[in-house]
Amino acid sequence: MDININGELFERFRGDGLCMSTPSGSTAYNKALGGAIIHPSLSTMQLTEMSSINNRVYRTIGSPLIFPSHHVVQFKPVNEAQSFLMTIDHLTKSVDHVNLLECTVAKEKIKFARFRTFPFWKRYMIPLFQMNGSDKMIRFIVEKEGLNVRDYLLSEVHLSRQTLKKIKFHGGAIYVNNEVSNVRTPVKKGDVIDCLLPKEERSASLYPVELPLDLVYEDDFILVINKPAHLPVVPTIGNNTPSLAHGLIHYYDQSQLPYTVHIVTRLDQDTSG
Repeated sequence: MDININGELFERFRGDGLCMSTPSGSTAYNKALGGAIIHPSLSTMQLTEMSSINNRVYRTIGSPLIFPSHHVVQFKPVNEAQSFLMTIDHLTKSVDHVNLLECTVAKEKIKFARFRTFPFWKRYMIPLFQMNGSDKMIRFIVEKEGLNVRDYLLSEVHLSRQTLKKIKFHGGAIYVNNEVSNVRTPVKKGDVIDCLLPKEERSASLYPVELPLDLVYEDDFILVINKPAHLPVVPTIGNNTPSLAHGLIHYYDQSQLPYTVHIVTRLDQDTSG
């Protein structure tokens, strides 16, 4: 893929892919790829490489590139007949016969509606993701007055008592408006409650087994799988047959997800679906 900047060839990229992000989008895929977090007040766009090939023959710039608003970045496939996967947020589409893709900073501005002031940098001030190896944080915006954290989580958002106990006693944490808090902290309408779930411990019976998984849907919270017949969903006592749960553990490990498996709906071993 040739990368042109303002009509001039900058480099020929070889690798898994390229990520172009806005300042507001710089905290998502771009950040995961090692790109910079850019304040939304800056009119820029950022290009980050995905697993570029760098050896004695092929070299790429390697570092994220941040472009001013008056720059135009073009992506020109070396082979127009080649197919590509194009992803915009959660939407993915296969495209082919692409002659040229062009990226510029749009003149239109998008504004986010907020119920309360929440400075951009403040969301990164809490070291939630470095505390205990867990990055499972859930956020709630308080919509009712006169309750404390415990009462609000239990009665209004229906968090289970077991989950709340794990947060309190097994390495989790509770923050209210980015301040360390506890379940007795009073909250008011518009407050932000962040709950860091403790690091999950896997059962000894759940070990990774490489299995073909027919993934139907996946996001940050749910994984939907089309299970074949004759495959148990979870391991059973006295049966060493690999299960769907073992395959999921392998999938988690390959994706660097430090979680265990939570089955929402279970099908019988001989049932597909």
